[in-house]
Amino acid sequence: GSFASVLGGAPAAAVVFTRDVNARTAADADVKELEARLNAAEDDATRSALRVELATVRANARNAKLGEVAAEFEAIHNIQRAQSVGSVHHIVPAAELRPQLVAAVERGMARSLAK
Repeated sequence: GSFASVLGGAPAAAVVFTRDVNARTAADADVKELEARLNAAEDDATRSALRVELATVRANARNAKLGEVAAEFEAIHNIQRAQSVGSVHHIVPAAELRPQLVAAVERGMARSLAK
């Protein structure tokens, strides 16, 4: 199998847990109710209007389900956990980011010049 590290609930929900989001969207009560109404519609005008309404309701439900899955992911997976399982070696506090980047570039330049 594959292994991927994902930080951030929104990217995880959108990419890694797409099937779960799709299943939750399909199971949404409003989506199911509109699908039932669409299947029971007897004329083209009603079906057409219900398709438009269903597309909107389905998109709104999907956005809500993406948010739910993202929140669930964020509740478990965070940068500290990523470090504890070895996906991240070091957490750099914001105040130290620029100095550490400068130092890394300087080390790289020194290695290049030493060759």
